[in-house]
Amino acid sequence: MAHAINEIWSMDFVAGALFDGRKLRMLTVVDLFTRECLAIEVAQSP
Repeated sequence: MAHAINEIWSMDFVAGALFDGRKLRMLTVVDLFTRECLAIEVAQSP
């Protein structure tokens, strides 16, 4: 449990697909205290 800003960050991969079938993967970084998304990196999956 985080008690202050920037004490604990969480990283997770999220996957999705576009209407034409292309796949995307996103890496999200979230501050667990504020629940603010600090970064999202998006790339196409092969």
